[in-house]
Amino acid sequence: MRLKVVDAETKAPVSAGRRILRNIPWLLNWIEILAFIITRKRIGDRIAKTDVIAK
Repeated sequence: MRLKVVDAETKAPVSAGRRILRNIPWLLNWIEILAFIITRKRIGDRIAKTDVIAK
């Protein structure tokens, strides 16, 4: 898919810790999916302050 996780402000690559943090909300699977459908941004991305961009 050629996607990359970057810092929302600086667009610099993020650390492994922030990548793990952004995936923790998947434990709340249906809430995460619903939030993405409504806002077009995952809860995990909001918490970790990240964006996903095309490489």
